[in-house]
Formats: sequence, C-alpha cells, structure tokens
Amino acid sequence: VDEYGADPVKTMKKKIKNKASDRKQYERYTEILGKDIPNSFDKFQDFKYNRVEEWRALKTDYSIINTIENKNWNTEFKIKAIDTYKEFKEEGYIMDSHFIGRFLQRGNYKDYPVINKDDVLQLIKKTHNFRQDDRNVYFDKSKQVALVQNSSNKEFISFIRRKTEKGDWE
Repeated sequence: VDEYGADPVKTMKKKIKNKASDRKQYERYTEILGKDIPNSFDKFQDFKYNRVEEWRALKTDYSIINTIENKNWNTEFKIKAIDTYKEFKEEGYIMDSHFIGRFLQRGNYKDYPVINKDDVLQLIKKTHNFRQDDRNVYFDKSKQVALVQNSSNKEFISFIRRKTEKGDWE
C-alpha cells in the first residue's frame, strides 16, 4: 500500500500539517519543472500524497534538473543538458547531471570514436559486463566508452571515455 494513500484521514492530516512546507515546495518545483508538475497546489498535494511512485519520479526530475540549473554552465549548455536528460528519460533511463554533462562534453572527444544518444541506448539495453563496488559498468571497447550505473537506484551516474578495461572492474 502506498505511503500515504492507505488511509484518507491520515492523508488529509498530512496535507493540513504540511501545507506551508508543501506550498514552498510547490513553488520551487514550479520554478524548475514548470508545466511538468500538477497545475495547482491542491493537485500537487494530491499527487504527492496519493501517487507515491510517480511522486518519487517527480522528485528525481526536480533534483537532477535543479542540479543542472545550478551548475556553472552557460545557458545554452544547461538547456541542452535538460533536453538530453528528458530524451533519455523518455526512453526509460535516468541519467544524473554528472552523466549528462560528461556525455555532452565527451561524446565527441578528441582521439575517440563519436558517441551519440543512440549508441548509449544500444549499449545500456545490453546487460552490464562489469561491476565496480556497488555499480554496474557497461563497457564498449570498440566505442571506447564506459557507462556507470548505480545498481541500487538504476540511475546512470558517469560517462567515461576509456580505451581499455579498468583493473578493478569485476
């Protein structure tokens, strides 16, 4: 049963108790996510307390896009990073801000084969071929790239240009 959705009375009490902090959160989320969130405060609270999995996804979107917005990147690069994040998300994958930045900066990196979004998607649709600590590593020697995924939440956290396997990969 969802965290708050099991008991309507409990949910209503949470909404009332958290109204002020939820309103501030709604304003922050609106500023960063714009039209990608419920279009009224009441709908936002209903979403937050009754649609737990979707709420988690929205929190992830907010966290990653807010991090991108606060990076010391120029406006054009930030827009491209947010668009890239959304493109991967539409394909069912979550790439954090570090991954997105590295992908955009190093996809067309000197002395390495060019890597585009389709190349990344093709690689991650396969099973990871290495592990490093609590991370899955998708390595393609021909493309000279390693994609690192947090194995607990499945977010991709780094995009690395490598010509060879790393010694501590299992």
